[in-house]
Amino acid sequence: NWFAQYPPEERKFAFYLPENRGTTGTFTMGGVDRRRFVGELVSVPLLPWRSPHSSVSTYNYWAFQGTTQGPSCRLGDIKLSCGLFFVGSILNTLVVPSRVLRAVVQKVRASPFHGLHTVPCHTVPSLPNLTITITSVSEFVLAPSDYIYPLADMCFLGMQGDDVADTWILGSLWLRKVYTVFDVEHRQLQFAYARH
Repeated sequence: NWFAQYPPEERKFAFYLPENRGTTGTFTMGGVDRRRFVGELVSVPLLPWRSPHSSVSTYNYWAFQGTTQGPSCRLGDIKLSCGLFFVGSILNTLVVPSRVLRAVVQKVRASPFHGLHTVPCHTVPSLPNLTITITSVSEFVLAPSDYIYPLADMCFLGMQGDDVADTWILGSLWLRKVYTVFDVEHRQLQFAYARH
């Protein structure tokens, strides 16, 4: 693999996704690009994962659990259920438990549209922030313009529902806001606000 071919490099990689279409992002192998984020990186350990078909735990999935008191997720003044997080670039949206999606849809007054949800674009600036607490001293805030995206003349809620307990999948929508480092050697993820 890449790390075996280049042993002096750090065993980590990082994503920087641009805010705007047509702008170039970066994928950094072997370290981090300090020009791409602000502040210090916050580290969270990976959770071991055990396949139902094996008795061996692995770290093949980029999953973490947040604070020792349990993660905290809020949309404005509403507490949202969250327990386990997976991070990856394969999805453009956030995937949240179906009951969380229902609460968000109600709070932002979204309307169903072909399996997705839309909100009137003129309401976006007045919608509440989405706050995800990663550690007891670090939280990341997504503004409405981060979790709602315009397409043509419509504004879509960047969330999908799933029925997997309290699990969230933080996709490209998260990666645009939060510079994310996948640290293979230390079995951890690291986060900081992306510099845009």
